[in-house]
Amino acid sequence: MLDLTITSYGSNAITDLSGLGALNAETPFINANGVGGTSATFRISNADWDRVRPNLRKLTEMRMPLVENGVLVAGTTRPVVTYTLMQAIGNHPRITRVEETSPVSPYADGALVVRGMNMLGGIQAKLDLLAQSSSVTPGPTGTQRFQSAVRALRLTAVPFGPRGRKIGIRIMEPGSASVTVALVGEEEVRVTVTPATGLNTATGIAGQITASAVASYYMTATALVGSAKIGPTANTGSPSSTPPQVRLPEYEYLRGGDGGGVAELLVPVVAGVATNGLKLVAQKSGNPGNNISLVLRMEQGADAVVVSNGRITVDRTGATETIANLVTAINGNASAAALVLASARGTGSLGAKGPLFLYGGAGEEPVASVGGAAATITEHTNTSLKLAVAAAAYLAVGGTDQMSAVIQILLGDRKMSAQVMVGANRTVSFRATVRAQSSVTIATPGATIDGVTMVAGERFWAPSQSTATQDGLYVWNGASVPATRAPEMPVGMDVAGMLVSITEGTEAGKIAQVTNAVAAGVIGTHGLTDAFI
Repeated sequence: MLDLTITSYGSNAITDLSGLGALNAETPFINANGVGGTSATFRISNADWDRVRPNLRKLTEMRMPLVENGVLVAGTTRPVVTYTLMQAIGNHPRITRVEETSPVSPYADGALVVRGMNMLGGIQAKLDLLAQSSSVTPGPTGTQRFQSAVRALRLTAVPFGPRGRKIGIRIMEPGSASVTVALVGEEEVRVTVTPATGLNTATGIAGQITASAVASYYMTATALVGSAKIGPTANTGSPSSTPPQVRLPEYEYLRGGDGGGVAELLVPVVAGVATNGLKLVAQKSGNPGNNISLVLRMEQGADAVVVSNGRITVDRTGATETIANLVTAINGNASAAALVLASARGTGSLGAKGPLFLYGGAGEEPVASVGGAAATITEHTNTSLKLAVAAAAYLAVGGTDQMSAVIQILLGDRKMSAQVMVGANRTVSFRATVRAQSSVTIATPGATIDGVTMVAGERFWAPSQSTATQDGLYVWNGASVPATRAPEMPVGMDVAGMLVSITEGTEAGKIAQVTNAVAAGVIGTHGLTDAFI
């Protein structure tokens, strides 16, 4: 598949002019709109590209008069369209490692954490805001050619899947810096950004969105061209290359969110205000999560939480209840916690509500098994899955202690698999790669490890610390900044038998293996011994 990005500089229907409309190409998953043009990215096949290429080549050779602020600029032309073509990046889910929380065995219930990439099987919606370059190049006699508009600011939805397409952005005229987030109906989110005077650059606006705790829950902002000026995204009276008779939409919505997504619900304290409320997130992805609902009943005879057919009913004796207490009640009920994770956004209280259904769940519901035994998914994010395996289910399929078992996770027609050693006192082994190995002062590791100049974020292996419980895998954060334990080898993890590949330093090219016995190589509890193999 190919990603075809077309930028139009006139009031043109891109799909009609290019022939994409006749192909019924997939809905644009990136859409860019701003001063200087409108850009859309389509995912098409190689065969479709062969069909639209002749039309696009003709269009790129055409030029049009430049209109600024509704006024024709004499003697100046610009291209009708420009386009770029790139190979589509894959988004296939895959497992990178497995961690054992408690052993899977026929004798006791077990739990695993499966970590990886693209584990929701979804695509995040995106939106690029453009800025017109002011530079020109000589054209035919008596004309100048303006440079193409540049992608200056990229907005990416935090939720995966089609949920992100319900997030809108509006950039206002510069003034008193502010970011507001409004809820419209059950699903739509509108973010309004007013840049500070003189700071309507990609960097300035990205900083405002990032600094807003509420806005950053829904989107991230990345400045692609930091100094580029970002114009208002709607007709607000500002100078614009869009003719005045063309009315731009008030909000630009992120485009292209597709595939798997996790259902969620925000119950605001004040209708339409996203600052304070009760948030519920389904424990696993898939469209069945949209059938989970919440009912808050007040002035009941007793406090209680009851779950039936996907409906969570919370009874309270008072006329209202604080968000914090509702979170505690829902998460403290095993049946409710199996469906959703509740959290508080801000503070406040809620009265009687519901039924209110979660929304945004998309794609097929994941199914998991360990050694042939059905596993319950207790938490699902784009980078991890938590699995619970009942001892009875494992025993029923012939599972034994201390054996190799296959983990299988199905996301519709996509499958992820990994192999794991299971049983009491078994550990999940994996292989780590580091730049260097040496004992260090963890608080101030210095600029080099075993003669290797480190870069922030790189890993090193420290198996022989003077304080033995410090042994382990670390992330280098700076010469005078404390090193931190690598998240893949946290405190409490048994790493007996683990392999470490060393790429640089005096031990370059060697592989070290932890030689501690099972249950005697726990990070933070035992010192580690290793040997080169």
